[in-house]
Amino acid sequence: MPNGVGEERGVPIFLRATYDFTRQLSLHLLAGVVVGGQLRVEDSSGNKLRQDDFDPAPRFAVIFLGRF
Repeated sequence: MPNGVGEERGVPIFLRATYDFTRQLSLHLLAGVVVGGQLRVEDSSGNKLRQDDFDPAPRFAVIFLGRF
């Protein structure tokens, strides 16, 4: 929506596993879930247009980190 705002709320729960290849290179794997999720949409004046709860949502991430 033009000039509107969407906001996602919830409680993230994550686990992280890290593998260090060297002191400069590492790999991070993250897996988790967002519980108690809620999505809210407001117009440009801050009036609530819609609000919905959503089921637990999985989240995943892979981070390859290089330090120089």
